[in-house]
Amino acid sequence: MNEERAILKVATYRRVSSEEQVDGYSLDAQRDAMRDYSKSKGWEIITEYEDGGYSGSNDNRPGFINMISAANAGLFDVILVHKLDRFSRNREHAVVYKSQLRKKGIRVVSVSEPLDDSPSALITEAVLEAYNEYFLINLRSEIRKGKYQGARNGDYQGGALKFGYTLQDDKGKHKIVVDSKEAGVVTTIYNKYNSGMTLSQLTRWLNDQGVPTKNKGRWFVQKLSKILKDRTYIGEGTYGEVIMPFPPIIPTDLFDRVQARLGSKKHSGRPANRVYLLSHLGRCGECGASLLHETQRRWRYIYCYNQSAYPEHQCFKPKRWNLDNIENHIWGEVEWLLNNYKDSTYDLLLNRYESAKADREQQIVKVKADIDRCKRERQTVLRQVRKGNITQAEADIEFTIINKEQKELEQELNSLLAIETEADVLFDNFMTRIKAVDKAYDYGFHPTPQQKKEILNMLLDKFILYRDGKIELRFKVPVNDEQVADKIQELSLGTLVS
Repeated sequence: MNEERAILKVATYRRVSSEEQVDGYSLDAQRDAMRDYSKSKGWEIITEYEDGGYSGSNDNRPGFINMISAANAGLFDVILVHKLDRFSRNREHAVVYKSQLRKKGIRVVSVSEPLDDSPSALITEAVLEAYNEYFLINLRSEIRKGKYQGARNGDYQGGALKFGYTLQDDKGKHKIVVDSKEAGVVTTIYNKYNSGMTLSQLTRWLNDQGVPTKNKGRWFVQKLSKILKDRTYIGEGTYGEVIMPFPPIIPTDLFDRVQARLGSKKHSGRPANRVYLLSHLGRCGECGASLLHETQRRWRYIYCYNQSAYPEHQCFKPKRWNLDNIENHIWGEVEWLLNNYKDSTYDLLLNRYESAKADREQQIVKVKADIDRCKRERQTVLRQVRKGNITQAEADIEFTIINKEQKELEQELNSLLAIETEADVLFDNFMTRIKAVDKAYDYGFHPTPQQKKEILNMLLDKFILYRDGKIELRFKVPVNDEQVADKIQELSLGTLVS
């Protein structure tokens, strides 16, 4: 009792979540109750903290964080709350923070649930905290149930709307209704696909007609496929695990015919898992973007990524090339190079590597010599101090300069040594693999598509495809032999007719 009659320094804390903006829990109501309680106790409120619109289930609340920091600095004796659940609804957090506060002599006091420090009061407090945590879990469950029931009734529950639908205000509530313009596009998509148009043809037709998606972008095959499979368009939407009624756009019989055609395409006899030899190697010669590929029935094409982006990012008028022709052309030239110039290629690769290695070793020798020079300069400064030629303060300045230079040189040396080690390993692995390919050819090797892809990825850094059909090959290890260079120049300038 004596403690309560003492003039204690108090920090008040009030909190409401978005679901608790009601009478009795408002920030103002909590503030008034805590001020009255402090006045009745003769306590001094030195600061007030609040968190409006924050849940008590976690401790990531600005006001709460500032209050705990101030408590750690010992700025007050008591933290006063309207109810214990204002401090935290998470039992683990409540126990941890209250334990930390007790060690600093700070109590958490509730206006509505006054407790002392007796064992029975501690048990009562633990029960209250457990109930608060249960209340929060139950509240979440009830909110989820409410949302699911609203979804069953067709009420909008938030999130992005699907193409073909929009929102309409209905007595303060948002009601999902059909967007007549977009719904016309959905109907066209279903009818054209049902009449025999392929997904790729339909995608190209929509983009050529300038029909925008919901976000004003371009159409893709995957986006159309999702629309054609979505039961929302026959009125059977979903929200979580609940069926949510939507205004139907497509007749059920048309939807079923489309599903039957989509299902038959899965067993159409198209080659499965066809290997793309040039994966991640292609670049557009006009804008530098990656090259993408797509398959339309039995034909494969390659095109610039920026042709598929938004119109303002297109690098030039859309153009596609026959991917089979490009793969055959590049593989044929690389294989020819391996078979006809393998010996000179090996020698040149080795000579180039050894030349680069010699340059690195020479640089390493130079850096080591500079480090030794720094050590000698440090000894020279020490001798000058002993002789009385310079003061210790002047020497310290010299040492600072020398030490900084030596540290930078040592970092450079470590980097060079790391590069040297990595280069040895990479080159040995490269030569081992390329010689293994050569040996396999000597024994009548006929590579599979996957093996061709591995060889191309081993040798090529990238290929560049220009709009006029020219292809430029960039090898991972440059080759300088005149004959080989002439052949590579011929490849670079060779025009591929699509």
